[in-house]
Amino acid sequence: MKSTTLDLHSFSDLVYREWIDGSAIEPELFTYNVEIIADEIIESGGEVSYPIHEALNWSPAKWRTVWQSGKQQRPELFGALIHSWNPILEKPEVFQVKLSNPLIDHKKGKPRKYENPAKRGQVGGFALVPNSIWQKVADRYGVEVDFSALPDAVNFWSWVATHPEIPIFICEGMKKACCLLSQGYVAIALSGITMGRTKGTDGKLALQPYLAKFAIPKRQILFCFDAETKEKTKHHVFVATVKTGKLFADADCLVKVVELPFLEGTDKTGVDDFIVERGIDAFDQVYANAISLNTYAWEHQQDSQLTFKPFKSLSMNMMFQLDRYEIPDYIPKTGIVALQSAKGTGKTKAIAAIVAGTDKLALLGHRVSLVRNLCKVMNADFKGDLDMADGQFITDSAYSARVGACVDSLLAFDPRQFVDCDLVIDEVEQVLRHLISGSTCNKDGKRPALLARLHILVKVARRVIVADADLSDISLNYLQALRGDGSDVFLIKNEYQPEGYPTRFIVASNDVPIIQELLADVTKGHRVFVATDSKSSSKAIAKLVEKIKAIRPKIRVLLFNSDTSGGRHETDFMSNINKRVFNYDVIIATPSMSTGVSIEVKRFHKVYGLFYGTVTDADASQALSRVRDNVPRTVWCAERGINFCKIDRSSSPMHLKNTLRNRWDREVSLIRAGLGDSLLPIVDHASLDNPHIDLWASVEARTNAAMWALRDYLLERLVFEGNHVTVVTIGNDDSGKSIKEALAQTRQERYQAVSRAKILSPSEQKKLISNESQSYQDLLDLEKTAIAKFYCLNQVSPELVEYDRDGQRRSEILKLEALFQSDLAIESDVRAFTRQAKFGMGIFLPDQPCNELGRYIRSGLGLKELLNPEVQYTDADLEDLGSLCRQFATDIKRYLGFNVPQDATNIWIFRILCNQLGIKICSKRIHGDEGMINVCWLDAEAWQELLAILERRSVSRQQVTAAQPVSCDRPPLITNDSEGAIARNGKFAIWTRLIATVTYLRHLLTSDISPYHPLYKLKKQLSVLFFNFQVMFNSKLFLTCSQVIP
Repeated sequence: MKSTTLDLHSFSDLVYREWIDGSAIEPELFTYNVEIIADEIIESGGEVSYPIHEALNWSPAKWRTVWQSGKQQRPELFGALIHSWNPILEKPEVFQVKLSNPLIDHKKGKPRKYENPAKRGQVGGFALVPNSIWQKVADRYGVEVDFSALPDAVNFWSWVATHPEIPIFICEGMKKACCLLSQGYVAIALSGITMGRTKGTDGKLALQPYLAKFAIPKRQILFCFDAETKEKTKHHVFVATVKTGKLFADADCLVKVVELPFLEGTDKTGVDDFIVERGIDAFDQVYANAISLNTYAWEHQQDSQLTFKPFKSLSMNMMFQLDRYEIPDYIPKTGIVALQSAKGTGKTKAIAAIVAGTDKLALLGHRVSLVRNLCKVMNADFKGDLDMADGQFITDSAYSARVGACVDSLLAFDPRQFVDCDLVIDEVEQVLRHLISGSTCNKDGKRPALLARLHILVKVARRVIVADADLSDISLNYLQALRGDGSDVFLIKNEYQPEGYPTRFIVASNDVPIIQELLADVTKGHRVFVATDSKSSSKAIAKLVEKIKAIRPKIRVLLFNSDTSGGRHETDFMSNINKRVFNYDVIIATPSMSTGVSIEVKRFHKVYGLFYGTVTDADASQALSRVRDNVPRTVWCAERGINFCKIDRSSSPMHLKNTLRNRWDREVSLIRAGLGDSLLPIVDHASLDNPHIDLWASVEARTNAAMWALRDYLLERLVFEGNHVTVVTIGNDDSGKSIKEALAQTRQERYQAVSRAKILSPSEQKKLISNESQSYQDLLDLEKTAIAKFYCLNQVSPELVEYDRDGQRRSEILKLEALFQSDLAIESDVRAFTRQAKFGMGIFLPDQPCNELGRYIRSGLGLKELLNPEVQYTDADLEDLGSLCRQFATDIKRYLGFNVPQDATNIWIFRILCNQLGIKICSKRIHGDEGMINVCWLDAEAWQELLAILERRSVSRQQVTAAQPVSCDRPPLITNDSEGAIARNGKFAIWTRLIATVTYLRHLLTSDISPYHPLYKLKKQLSVLFFNFQVMFNSKLFLTCSQVIP
């Protein structure tokens, strides 16, 4: 018995020292929460109890089996019971148990530190707090507490719940929480970093109820998990922090992350370790430097953005000192060469020097202005200035093998002509993003063909050279996958950081303060460069600057956006930008100019940046850096972006791919009957396991992450890039009347301009669309033609242009039209599908509109039956609709694109669904049986206008159908004479004809045959066989084209 007491005493002393000395916990707090107890207690009456296994919800049989393999006697075992308060059940309970002889965690292969009670579910660690610690907390935050006046029902945690001004730390483990409590900080313990969240009844992630109780708006929540060195563990901590942190943020809490420094000689540091080693004053400083959740997410993204090991590291203000020596001989002649260096350090000039002696050069970009500049720097010809003959580019006097083009024109490149070339992609991050998700790259359904052509060029190129200041694993992994030879990327990384520029970062709810400052500077005679991501705002700013001509009549303004970039002055400006820049006092530029443009002369006094949410933080920073001169920047950015992925707003690539897969599977199940035998094999062979989908998911996930926290991300990027940033917070300013008037005026002028434009004939429209670039008048003509055709009108009034809302109304009407005529949704989906399939390179699933899926869901909700302008609906009348939407909130969000809060009213849900169809809903409050209630109804006049549009469109479709000649079901022979097709000659022509023949034979078998016909089974087998032949021939033709060159 004496031995047992000593052993128990030794264990008790060990635990005491671990908490008191090792974790700086107040002895009284330790005594309140930790109970040292033996495995077996014999009561005075001879009854035996087993408090440890009772606390852990273990049965004696299990306990005996675990420890003694069936032996009768138990070993001497002790445990430290760590107590906690349950704020939901409002009673104390055991949080965890530390055993004197720990069990082995077989997954990790090491003893477990703590045991959690079995079959209990997740609970939080809320320490039992004595009054002395309670008083410390109250004193720290200046909150008075009178213990004598507190009701018995109020304890420490219920008191904290009612005081949102008191911050709460989230830690892993009760020792760390008690360490912070001992210093007067409130801390909640989690038994594991993922234990703060659960899935709600709607299937969405939600805070655990014991945390949700404290998630009060404006309360500061601080995550204080251990600092880790292992990359895998660091990633797990990051994911847990961000996922749980976002749930707190959704509750309007102010979420921050405490980043603990590593203690010397350790690979892991907890908050208790840090306080014991450095003291509370050092921790207070770390706490003061806590960063926002958005900043934490951006820093992690930045740390993991480029993990490829550089073959060569530099620290130079220019990539290569070209005026002093030749290009270094360490640069390989083959493979993938990547340059990562800050903006303004000569990446483009370095590439130009590398490829100076190359006979064949394929140069790719994503903006005409960018590629023209690159062609000039790299001594290449711009594709738009060349003609084609037998698959080769020609100038006025000779063939050209050094050609630059936008990736939209990749089909113009004959891979045979560029075998063993240097393939150059400057600003590769933006170029690939444009290729994989830009709308112009899917014009006429050509994106799969563009991706396939890039794949070929990457494979046949002798060397692929890419560069970007924000180079990432995403691009390099993609190029490696396309290259397919398993070789490493030769990464040259320049660590040099140019001197940053002074930056005023304006935090305001709107753009009024920065525009007022901009106009004041222009009025004073300052020359300014304005970078913005909004075409409408660029026009409004230009309109306001024009008004200053009354004071400064000689002011010269250049507006450069997608409407004006094809104009004479703008084209001339881009042809020699560092000379033409002296012709202007104010330049206002959208992304049509930003990337790839380098203004290297001293001209401007200041650079302004106004970003409304259509570009990422990286793009915004690039736009601010187009002016290389180190002049002050003034920046305003919207808090959150608007350019989210249309498939899903998740920042997880895996989640995006899962959503895409689910969306496509459901869509195919609905339209399969309308595809026919010719398209079914393509559907059945569609796959998400390819590098193009991986690129899409990674790019869109990164964009989504930036959109969620755009202002914070841009601020962190500007600081990270070495700029001297001063944050200026300005309250709400409603004095922007002149700005609103300018915006309204520019819109009205545009409505008038479109209405005065020309309605083009089909041939004129086709010709304009095929042009490399269009003038402003061309764009107006194209827009008027599209509006006139859609609304089936010969005249387009300014009011109709306004009603159209830049095409948004058209997309809404198409959804409404499909709801009444289901075959229209299927037909539009099949058309989109066929546009891509006709190129013979498969389909790209993210481009598929899935209109029938949306129609099917709206129909299933019973929306069509509710579209009656003569009926007024109360919330109760719409209960069936609301209940269905709340029940299937996840699907509604995924496929219809809006969140359905569980507390959303039925009228609100009905209004959102109708707005998606262009239907105007009116509402008012009336007296009901139990007081005032809301009612809603369809606006009768707007509804009749919609019906008139639908009727005109229906008549137009009938006329088109009646005018079409009857033709056989067999499709025409597919030939390669579309734009950019490869010339038909030699062995190459034989392969192309073979593809066409196989495709034709496959289509011959798609004529309808009864399932009972003897040839039906053979037809199905041959159709699949021919399709596989076609796929094989397409891939073999291009992937081995160097072998079939005559």
